[in-house]
Amino acid sequence: MLIEENTLTERSSFVSQATDDVTSRTLEDAIPDLEEERLISQEGNPRSMEDTLEDLVEKKTKVFALLIAIDHYDLRGANLGGCVKDSLAVEQYLRDNIEEAGERLHLFTLRSPLASQADQMELEAPQPASRLSGVPTRTATIEAFMGFLGQARTGDAVLVHYSGHGSFETRPPELWHLDAEETSEHRAETLVCKDSFTTKKGAYIPALRDKELRWLLARVADQGPHVVMLMDCCNSAGNTRFKEEGTLARFTEPQGTADKNNIKTYVFYQLDAAVRKLLTVKPTDFQLPEGRHVALYACHSYQLAKETTFPEGRFGVFTYYLLQTLRATRGNISYRDLLKLVRAKASLAVTKQSPQWHFVVPADGDLLFLGGTSPSATPAYTLTPTSNPQEASLDAGSLHGLVSPAVGETYFTVFSANEKLENLDPTKIRQAKLLRLEPDHSILTFTDGQGFPAAKTLLKAIVAASPLAKTRVCIELEVAEELVSLTQVQDAALRERLRAAQQKLTSILQDHAYLELVEKSAANWQYRLFIYVYQGEDKLRITEKDSVNALIAPRRGWAGPTMQALVAEMTHIAKWERTLSLQNPNPTIIQPGTVSLEVIDKEGQMITDHGGEIVLPAAVPGQPHPRLKFKAVLHQPLPMPLHCAIVHLRPDFAVNPGLLPADAQLGKIEYLDGGTRIKFEQKEIYAGSHVPMNGRLDPTGLYLEFSLPPTTGELPIDEVVDYFKLIVSTEQFDAMHLFQNNLERANVSRAGRKPADTRLDSLLSEVQLRDAGWATASAAPPKKISDWWTTTVAVKTMRQLP
Repeated sequence: MLIEENTLTERSSFVSQATDDVTSRTLEDAIPDLEEERLISQEGNPRSMEDTLEDLVEKKTKVFALLIAIDHYDLRGANLGGCVKDSLAVEQYLRDNIEEAGERLHLFTLRSPLASQADQMELEAPQPASRLSGVPTRTATIEAFMGFLGQARTGDAVLVHYSGHGSFETRPPELWHLDAEETSEHRAETLVCKDSFTTKKGAYIPALRDKELRWLLARVADQGPHVVMLMDCCNSAGNTRFKEEGTLARFTEPQGTADKNNIKTYVFYQLDAAVRKLLTVKPTDFQLPEGRHVALYACHSYQLAKETTFPEGRFGVFTYYLLQTLRATRGNISYRDLLKLVRAKASLAVTKQSPQWHFVVPADGDLLFLGGTSPSATPAYTLTPTSNPQEASLDAGSLHGLVSPAVGETYFTVFSANEKLENLDPTKIRQAKLLRLEPDHSILTFTDGQGFPAAKTLLKAIVAASPLAKTRVCIELEVAEELVSLTQVQDAALRERLRAAQQKLTSILQDHAYLELVEKSAANWQYRLFIYVYQGEDKLRITEKDSVNALIAPRRGWAGPTMQALVAEMTHIAKWERTLSLQNPNPTIIQPGTVSLEVIDKEGQMITDHGGEIVLPAAVPGQPHPRLKFKAVLHQPLPMPLHCAIVHLRPDFAVNPGLLPADAQLGKIEYLDGGTRIKFEQKEIYAGSHVPMNGRLDPTGLYLEFSLPPTTGELPIDEVVDYFKLIVSTEQFDAMHLFQNNLERANVSRAGRKPADTRLDSLLSEVQLRDAGWATASAAPPKKISDWWTTTVAVKTMRQLP
């Protein structure tokens, strides 16, 4: 198992290590082995695939879910620890939330647990219509696609969830023409099955390649179902390992596998005679169809999908936050909004993992999850009485995104079950506070001192105020560019100076409002504060978790004012991070899809963001900089207008919340003009429409230019990311509370700037920090019902390759 400081494991790539005397094994050779891999029903009775297909035929539209999870691999050293828990959590969600699951939900689980997980495989959940299980070998996986999922028809939904290792290999020459859009390396991304990269009966067993998966998906999609792929794995190359200074990846090209991965080992070559003939006679005429489907991936192809420990156990980061978001929104969320929320949550838990999407038909990104197979969403939770009349049980817990009382107080607005949310009488609502948090439920206590109404069997509740977690940081010591502990420092005088500096910085961080100092062994920390000696000088710097390079310009000296200034800069970054991660996981009135943030290029065409990210090539000298325009769009009218702001979070940690006018609204607007009542509906509003240019306003807004900052030191700047966040609310708010000036970008990795020698220097370093007015641990609940929602688009400007 690959461990990052005892908290993270990569679902990374493994290189095939087959010996040269092993011959490739075809699927046809392996078909007889299916008799050895009998499908086991939930009751444990052996059943073949053919025996069960007829049992699943019903008239109602169905949901077919294939759940593949591999913690125990046949390949030595490849085991993981959270994949089976991921799969069980997905199954739990489906059985709990699919409407009429006992008649419509058909499950096929292919799992390979560790020996220690054998007693953790049972779930307490409504029974599905049918449930099969098996071993996730390559052959069984292919058969599940072709047989089990092949039953789905128009109107049905298909879900495939894979949790395990990904890998890569080089495609055979017969398929190189399919890679025109890729690099000349002809890299094939793969899913590593339980028996992949091993030999069985003298034959080499490859992984399941991306082109094979595409062929299998097309066969399923041809029958007309709505197909969804959830992939919690990664395809980064070669060997990866974690070192003390953070996560580092080293990539190694596969060795000696070309003859084992030849075209004859591909499933479509083996099973389709026409394809086999074409690939033999004229392979360049072979084309692979892409069946209509939605795919959500744990990360970019060049990133690492990770698993870590959460309060409920060890899970993949992607699957954990995906299910948490689905539970919080009752499944009433589009794929596009779902992934944006998952990406925002994942960024707080780990670094360098950005979930992605792929829509064969772009409009499918706006469909509800699984095509809306969950019961109609209700925005409110349910409260039921307990044995203590002063308390109530809430049907949501940490798995729904609620925060532990140890982080801060969460308040709820409580009202009668027969009241409509939009018509609540503020004089009849009550307040409750989160008292105890469990994974699937919580205990609330009423703040007015009165108990649960004796005449009521249930109440409804919505989140009124919740705390924001602090940014977690750790302190590092470094001498001569090497990480050290105090016991490793031989020079006694230097050791004592480092000890004193560490104690001083620890004292400053004690009980900080925005920062939490943790040990490196803790989970989900984000930044490192370095106390170090470089070329004989005492210095301080801030870095990201997975980097040793300074994030902003380092500081010289370990004096108290200098450390105060460093912590002030870290606080500035923490506030920027809070603004970026600002989201409402429990919307009540404004549902996902009500509004969107649209991006327009210089030709006036709307740009489709990929997973919430747009990539722009930086202009070369003599060329104009790329430009974009932004607008907020209302898609579903509400009874009340929505107040809105577009906030620009710059890569230098500045925050500009003024891209829209302060009174910007969407929806039905009504006001008096000289005694005349004016009514109209504002369906869209452009950024910059309130900024005069050449003496006039342009209602279609203004363009923003994007460029790379100049390189002035040893650290070249090859890419920067600007974030644009749309915030909408049913009540007017002051977005200027989010304003921040910029910080000085680092142009060297360890050298520093002039120290803050006086208290005035330290004070001036904090002048640029404005309090963002966040709901913190001491936040009080609002006095009336309101709701808000956010969505974010990232614009990455990258230097063009020569």
